[in-house]
Amino acid sequence: MMLVDVDRAAVIAIATVAALVIAVVYPAVGVQSVGPSESGDPHLQALVESYFLTDEAERREALRKRIDELVDGSVAPVIATFSRLDLWPEVAERLGGFPFITEAKDRIRVAYRVPPGYDPSERYPMVLCYSGPQGRSGPGLGFDAFAEVVGQHAKGFVLVTVSRAVGGSFQQAPDEASDLRGLMREVRRRLHVDVDRTFLLGLKEGGDAAWNAALFHSDLFAGVVVVSGYPRLPYPEASYRLLLENSRIVPVVSAWSPDRGIAAPVVAAHNEALHAIAERRSLPFVGVEDYRNSERTVGVFTEELAQLLAGRRPAIIDRVSHRFRYPRQGRADWLRQLRFEGDVWEASQLSILAGASVDRSEFVSSVIESRLAYLGAKVEGQTIVVESRKCGRIELCLPAGLVDLDRPVTVRCNGTRRFRGPVRTSARVVLESAFERWDFQRPAVARLSFSVRSEPK
Repeated sequence: MMLVDVDRAAVIAIATVAALVIAVVYPAVGVQSVGPSESGDPHLQALVESYFLTDEAERREALRKRIDELVDGSVAPVIATFSRLDLWPEVAERLGGFPFITEAKDRIRVAYRVPPGYDPSERYPMVLCYSGPQGRSGPGLGFDAFAEVVGQHAKGFVLVTVSRAVGGSFQQAPDEASDLRGLMREVRRRLHVDVDRTFLLGLKEGGDAAWNAALFHSDLFAGVVVVSGYPRLPYPEASYRLLLENSRIVPVVSAWSPDRGIAAPVVAAHNEALHAIAERRSLPFVGVEDYRNSERTVGVFTEELAQLLAGRRPAIIDRVSHRFRYPRQGRADWLRQLRFEGDVWEASQLSILAGASVDRSEFVSSVIESRLAYLGAKVEGQTIVVESRKCGRIELCLPAGLVDLDRPVTVRCNGTRRFRGPVRTSARVVLESAFERWDFQRPAVARLSFSVRSEPK
């Protein structure tokens, strides 16, 4: 295994040089005026590639203005260039890696394995792997174990491992709550992966982390596989009922053996409770009990894995439900909170004492629910119905096809109409959305934000 440390400064320098080279090759990127462009115009593609290859905000803004002039505000030509962009570096060896720096300046080592014949001009499905026990081994050492679990079902996939599970703990520093999104963006910058076919796999303690990632960052994955794990949450009976709804947009396959190891009965009990809740609510959860036999130590849930890894994210997600603890977890696909209101639940311990005259289960659920923030929305024709709690300002990052943007759109939040009228698409929104998440498959084409407490429009 060879892990290559690539300093962030080096990546920025390479990107900047590449952008300058493009500007030299295509003089129209400079101050000269360029006429109207077709979607296949190489000048437009050069501008768009330059935009994404620089981390300098001022230069990006100048490029963005040139792109706006070239396409006359239309989003279609910009989106058309996305399938032809040349942004991903060649991979010299099949195994490689890079450091990821968290918001708290912790250094996490990331390793990857690309399939034979990897071509950066093509998109590849990907599995992010969380191993266990966490912190006892460097990334890359678990590739064989992961490959054995997923078997031939992950043939042709990019595999990525990390030295520590990111975003997989219910209790963490508030400023680390967006680290998983940051990690996914850095992986997407270096490897050309299919955003709609990105999966998460967790083994044992890594399975616990995968469960939490599925609950609080479900829109990042097309599916989650958990082996011998469960989400470590306070008062699980109540927490599961509240938080499992977060996973409605991501299928989860959870496998466990009730008689393997000291902790096995506990893992089994939690998974059985999760399965019962998911079944009552028709959530996409598949539980596989006793997935091992006496001769093998890896999963034999072949059919479930094959179905999950062959899937992809829905083209349109018209309903989201997202409870979250930290402000930086406040995103659910095209819906996010921009300003948090109220106190953030930061305490590491939670002790709830119910009086003798109240129903303990309902009381515990009400206390936990009051400490969590909430974002939910559903699309009903041309109306978007939003529900929120602890969110002072909300933004809708609308993808193409969610509503008909040629017709007026109505937004209602917490029973009050907050907006009604036309929503204008914007090349700027397309570019900024794709750059923010490094997602060229489903960028936002329009944005609409409102203050929950402001006067309705």
